[in-house]
Amino acid sequence: MTDRSATAAQPAPTTRTGGVRLDRVTKRFRSGTIGVDDVSLTVEPGEFVTFLGPSGSGKTTTLNTIAGFAKPSSGRIEIAGADVTALPPSKRNLGVVFQNYALFPHMTVRENIAFGLHGRGLSKAEIGARIEESLAMVRLDGLGDRTPKQISGGQQQRVALARALVYRPPVLLMDEPLGALDKALRDRMQVEISRIHREVGTTFLFVTHDQGEALGLSDRIVLFDRGRVVQVGTPAELYERPASLFAAEFLGESNVFRGELAGPGALRFGEQTLRCMGDGPASGSAAVVVRPERLRLVGTADASGRADASGGAARGAIDPAARGAAGAENRVEARVVNIAYFGAFRRVTLRYADGSSGLLHDGVDAPAPIALGDPVVVGWDAEHAVVVPVPAPAEHAA
Repeated sequence: MTDRSATAAQPAPTTRTGGVRLDRVTKRFRSGTIGVDDVSLTVEPGEFVTFLGPSGSGKTTTLNTIAGFAKPSSGRIEIAGADVTALPPSKRNLGVVFQNYALFPHMTVRENIAFGLHGRGLSKAEIGARIEESLAMVRLDGLGDRTPKQISGGQQQRVALARALVYRPPVLLMDEPLGALDKALRDRMQVEISRIHREVGTTFLFVTHDQGEALGLSDRIVLFDRGRVVQVGTPAELYERPASLFAAEFLGESNVFRGELAGPGALRFGEQTLRCMGDGPASGSAAVVVRPERLRLVGTADASGRADASGGAARGAIDPAARGAAGAENRVEARVVNIAYFGAFRRVTLRYADGSSGLLHDGVDAPAPIALGDPVVVGWDAEHAVVVPVPAPAEHAA
């Protein structure tokens, strides 16, 4: 996964191309199913925006309405300030890259890239210059005379990118372009896509169901569910401050403590009151969400279930000073049900008193002395928790 924040100091491209605006776009299929439900969105010129959501959430259908492959039932679509709602795809001047790269197997890399330039009134010299410029941009210099089957999957992906960008479209649409690649190659391609975006200044609209791609590539993420946009924001905003239980559970892993609100920023969980961030309602059903890396082991629980954070003689007791227990505003008891090693951290699966499961990421440099079946006490600070509403059963099933 790449890190957009790490590249923030990079110089901006000299020109940024057109933005995209959706105004109350709805798409109904012949079956009556609503694929896109009243979506309004503004994408600024030069932004990298990712449409994220599960299968059937409306993200690809929304992209298809922008491309012109699907006609909206109602609403308006603008690209670079022009109304394109009624225009066919060929008139929208967009670059498009799909998971299936659709390279011509009988053509060379250079001929594949040149394909999009024919019929655009360019001279032979200018076409040649653009092809070489595009090959350099995607770092395929020297491979222009090879056919697609003579290059790797990652190189084929870069050819598809070059072909989509060679005629300098104002917007590039990418529909799950990394889905066919293995993880190591996907990670490398994310770095390349991020670099190319910074260099060319084109507006990128990227569709994926992969949260890692969305977090690593995007300036902003648009989260879809059941045809609707449920949250829009930077990767950090969506991850650290999810606006709903769906957002919390879909984007990353979470510990979810369900209960009843006992005032602003306070939730009754069993016999405890958990403190959290949030200026939402003071009453009703809600949940406190804590990310696994924010949770920490602060003590053990003895056989009677009583918490012990003293670091004393209990087997496997955790030194509260070493683990930062003194600053843990919230503490709950749990039982360790699984421990998995992931290199940079241990993934500890927990079972809470209400029967729900949770996760803790424990550092491998100084791992806590715990074993399967151990009763433990975990804690976190209020600033690292957020309260979200719990949908009513009828609403959740809708």
